[in-house]
Amino acid sequence: MQKINITLVMAGIFLALTAPLAGQEGQAAEGLQDYRVDESGEIKIFSDLTIPADEIRHGNLRVVGGTLTVAGTVTGRITVLGGNVIIESTAVIEGVLVALGGSITRDPAAKVTGDILEVNLGKVSLTREKADAIFLRNPADDQALSSRWEADADRAGYDNYGVRRPAGHYRTRHLRRSYRSRVRNDLGVPGDVVFRYNRAEGAAFYVPLDIDTDDISGFYVDGFGGYAFGPGKWYGRLAIAQYFFKHRLGLIIEGHSETRQDDGWRVSPAENFIGAFFLKEDWHDYYAAEGYGGSLVVYPLAGVRLMARYRNETHRLMPRTVSWSMFGGEKNFRPGYPVTNGKDINLTYQFQLGSDVGLFHRRFALGLAASYTSTLPGSFFEYTREEVAADIFLPLHRRIGIRAMVKTGATLSTGTGFGLQHMVPIGGLGSIGGYAYKDQAGSHYALLEMAFTLRRRTDLAAILWQYGSAWDAGYGLLQGDYFNTVSQSGRHSVGLRLGDNDGRLELFRPLSGSKNEFVLYFRLIDF
Repeated sequence: MQKINITLVMAGIFLALTAPLAGQEGQAAEGLQDYRVDESGEIKIFSDLTIPADEIRHGNLRVVGGTLTVAGTVTGRITVLGGNVIIESTAVIEGVLVALGGSITRDPAAKVTGDILEVNLGKVSLTREKADAIFLRNPADDQALSSRWEADADRAGYDNYGVRRPAGHYRTRHLRRSYRSRVRNDLGVPGDVVFRYNRAEGAAFYVPLDIDTDDISGFYVDGFGGYAFGPGKWYGRLAIAQYFFKHRLGLIIEGHSETRQDDGWRVSPAENFIGAFFLKEDWHDYYAAEGYGGSLVVYPLAGVRLMARYRNETHRLMPRTVSWSMFGGEKNFRPGYPVTNGKDINLTYQFQLGSDVGLFHRRFALGLAASYTSTLPGSFFEYTREEVAADIFLPLHRRIGIRAMVKTGATLSTGTGFGLQHMVPIGGLGSIGGYAYKDQAGSHYALLEMAFTLRRRTDLAAILWQYGSAWDAGYGLLQGDYFNTVSQSGRHSVGLRLGDNDGRLELFRPLSGSKNEFVLYFRLIDF
């Protein structure tokens, strides 16, 4: 019997100590003070708890180091560790009562239909079979004991221990992930480990710095860091963000030393890595940026994002540092564009409605974006940069839809000029699939794309048409003879895309090609 006593005492201590922590996800460990969960479930630490005669509790009650007095109705589980239990004449207890290290005083008029376990000074008041039921060794019995309050607990948001979760608990993790995604978008940091290979960095390995700050509301420390073996340098970014008013207003400060490419076409870093590693085809133009910045972000309405970003940094050219590839040994990487060195101090205003729209949505989607950048005193450059974009997907049927995208931009020099890294996009336009050479360049650009898409389960197909133009001009965006210039200097491209997000077969006539020139590509999108 002594062995049974020790087992019951150890099991009871484990239940009393671990269950509150699991049920409250660590919130009960805030210190030796009262912790009010809600009007039903409650935890008291080194404090007494009284259930009045006119009160009904469906949740669990836990008292550590205090006295529990029950005059009302309790249908949940009662656990008292290191304290006494007083059951008055008006009490109704339908759940399980466990008292470890204290005594139970019960009025004969009280109604107790649940099992009672009292362990103190070697006293055990029930059999092994009832003890097994109390300590969940028989889930069917425990389910029967708690059947009355369990349905209410599910509706009210109680956890498995009968303690109600904080308000909005069902959405807490989802919102946290949503907020984290929003913060990463605001900070511009990668969400996963990134390995890449290109002519400027060589082999480079970057890891996100996701520091856990969940205990501080709206506070984030984020960034990434890694090493590029080509130039033999460490690169990274560290950002601190504080959001207010349910993440509607954010303040961000950050410092960075990173490689950057502002290429505006459709070759992802992963695809560019494949081309550089195997074929010596690198479609991106890299430069190094080192400095710091700050941002103010506002989300006034659902789907609307406003940002003002200050950036003070130095740009440096990154020459070609590697020449090896697996199957393209007879080729050489094309030379990089002559990125201009110098300090760039600028302020950018951004507006975004909706999000980027892909080719194969199932429902109507709209994305609008606009930005305006102006240099500030002290900058080596003197320019303004404007960009606007509209993206829409219109479903015609559950498997058929039309996507339209238009994008235009301009970089205007007001004095000492601008480096090529400030042009829109750097190096000129790519083809519809992103694989044409950068033979179009200028201070202004315009891009239009139309796609007729077909979806069947995960299989995707799209017929696409793209029109692109780049030119030099000395006046602002959409000013002067804009539409005539676009129509006269533009080039057409058509293409067919088959496949899903794992691999696609693409047949395109590049923007730079003749009418009879077509190029066939097999693309690995996700790997």
